[in-house]
Amino acid sequence: MDRKSFLKKAPLLGVGTGLVLTGCSTGAGNDDSGGIDDLQILTNAAQVEAQGVQTYAAAASLLSTQAYIDIANLYGSHHQEHLNTFNELIRGLGGTEIVLSDFGPDERAGNLGNNPSEADIIHLAMTLELEAAEAYFESSVSSLQGTNARLRTGEIFPVEVSHFVTLKGALDAALQLSRPNIAGSSFADIRADFTPYPGSYTGA
Repeated sequence: MDRKSFLKKAPLLGVGTGLVLTGCSTGAGNDDSGGIDDLQILTNAAQVEAQGVQTYAAAASLLSTQAYIDIANLYGSHHQEHLNTFNELIRGLGGTEIVLSDFGPDERAGNLGNNPSEADIIHLAMTLELEAAEAYFESSVSSLQGTNARLRTGEIFPVEVSHFVTLKGALDAALQLSRPNIAGSSFADIRADFTPYPGSYTGA
């Protein structure tokens, strides 16, 4: 399963999740069974995380608002931790871990141009977080077989959700919308009104 197939398997979620986590989590499962199918899923997930780290690094260099730069650096560090988690699981299954330096930013970052708006950069980040959250939900619920792999992936899922929801507030602020406050917003509410990058997003 390649990265695009991995992401396409994700369902459109109706999960009413709010800001449940802001950092990376650690699992307690110890069953690394699951075989070659789990190994392929985890390898694809690690590749997604590697691209996430590199995309946030690129974004930080293009942003000018310090608060957004801080978010990019923080979320990039979270994705590095997620990459470490997936590599640990990959090693447990006898696979070859993903090396960060082998990957660059997500290919859609090339659509940002030489002088992108901060809103466009945040919009792309939201899109990547949404894709990861939906794919990890699918993996933890039905695709992965190993208990440990399902647990660890399931713990990463709400971190991606929290990134997505928080970035929505940043995007609204960048667009100077009248109500950038995301208090009380749920993942399902924001997801329902969200058009992935590079489509038009108004926050309406």
